[in-house]
Amino acid sequence: MNIYRLAPCPAYDIEGTESWLESMAAKGLVLDSFLFDLAIFHKDAPCLIRYRLDAARKGTSILSSNGGIPDAELLSLNRSYGWSYITNRGPFHIYVSYNQADRELHTDPAVQAVTLDLVRRQERSSLFCVLFWILLYPLITRGGFFPVLTAIALGPLRFLFGFLLALWAFLSSVKKVIFLRSLRNRLSQGEMPDHHKNWKKHVHLHQLITLIFPVLCLIWVISLISLLSERSHGIPLEHYQQPLPFATLADLCPEGSYRSNDFLNTNTIRTDSDWLVPITISLRENGEVQLDNGNLLQGGLLVDYYEMRSPWLAMELAREYRNYDKKRNRKYFTELITPALPVDYATAYQNTFPTLLLVQGSKIMRLTFYQTSENYTMPLEEWAAVAADYFIYSQP
Repeated sequence: MNIYRLAPCPAYDIEGTESWLESMAAKGLVLDSFLFDLAIFHKDAPCLIRYRLDAARKGTSILSSNGGIPDAELLSLNRSYGWSYITNRGPFHIYVSYNQADRELHTDPAVQAVTLDLVRRQERSSLFCVLFWILLYPLITRGGFFPVLTAIALGPLRFLFGFLLALWAFLSSVKKVIFLRSLRNRLSQGEMPDHHKNWKKHVHLHQLITLIFPVLCLIWVISLISLLSERSHGIPLEHYQQPLPFATLADLCPEGSYRSNDFLNTNTIRTDSDWLVPITISLRENGEVQLDNGNLLQGGLLVDYYEMRSPWLAMELAREYRNYDKKRNRKYFTELITPALPVDYATAYQNTFPTLLLVQGSKIMRLTFYQTSENYTMPLEEWAAVAADYFIYSQP
């Protein structure tokens, strides 16, 4: 019958793991294997068993070159000293000796320090890899840092939750590197490992973190999936009865006859509200306006409208939106001559299609107008002036 126990210390705490396993053997629980931080024991008579952790030369994953187990030569050598390999924990192989007279697996602490360098290098590489992907990679590619835009996309609480989880994981990696460095320094100075370390000191804290962190990560992932489901589609535009604080396609040419082209349910609107952005409205519209002179205005609008918590946030979001569009569409991004508009901030650019960014106080609007008519194209000066007028004076 298997008995399961959550480890009281992290895998990189070699001394703590060894001491804990020996104390469990003294209670009659003999280790069989590890599943992450969960130790699997079998019941036996209380006995004195020594456990030693050895840094893996080639990794402990089943995908590693040796299937996660030590090389045959190393197994044979350690067996000749009375030590048998049983399982792995993290980047370490675990050996066991049932005879107290057997020599130590590592008789020279300096040599053990050298083998520990393998794990230290792996942990440093992992830490640098995380820093690269989080900090450097967005800067050298088309991405970048867009904290306000990301917070709006995820929602401020979800964004903060994810940031704290990432910070937690980062600090845990730093702590691991520092711990291994300290242990390595002690060993290199000739100090023998403490095989009877007090592992009970932080047991409850470690076990609590071990259980809580993956649960919180799972909750965050589920919340992201839920968010994608919620935002996968809006309601049909024709069902939305509230006044809009910006111009629609029909408003750009009020003298014409408007007709919706609802191809594949493209005419939708979505609204949202949270602490950071009290009002969010996203419009996706496709239609045409038949003008009195026979011309046909045809195309669609993509509108993202926000009422931010403060004017500063509105300006920052405008800056991030422009940089995001520029980085995402370098090939097609072109500055356009922005007409003089009575707003706090206005900029126009070609982002595959003409795009207008407007800021007035705490309000910001990003409007993309694509036109597909064969006999008429409405100039930027005209539709931007109408859009700005609605943006300034309309109320949601």
